[in-house]
Amino acid sequence: TTSPHGSVKLRCVAMGKRKRCVEVTELSDGPKRVDEHSVHLGRLPPSVSSKQQVVEAVQEFGQAVHVHIEDDLSHGFVHFSTRNAAEAALRAGGVQILQHHVEIREAKPEDGEDDASKTESVLQEGEEC
Repeated sequence: TTSPHGSVKLRCVAMGKRKRCVEVTELSDGPKRVDEHSVHLGRLPPSVSSKQQVVEAVQEFGQAVHVHIEDDLSHGFVHFSTRNAAEAALRAGGVQILQHHVEIREAKPEDGEDDASKTESVLQEGEEC
């Protein structure tokens, strides 16, 4: 689908009983430093198989521009385009992803190590192990 802004991709997403069209953006890939636009997602459900599933769950807070899921798939980070979006996610304290409650907390580098030292390893939709 295109928008009045040119060839912007839009996706219709169910938000509870409502549906809305949201802009589909390319997520940045690779390491990214934790900053004021970042939140930590704890207790990701084992059924998460793509970053897009996480983006769709957190889009109610604002535009996610980067998603990093740890190698063990149990937690990750979302980096929003604005600080206000990150703050809205923090105020909510959690979100439903694939019918599981996922905690949203302030993102902090672990033991002085920053998020940039990690690498991506999550399968994209359609890929097999």
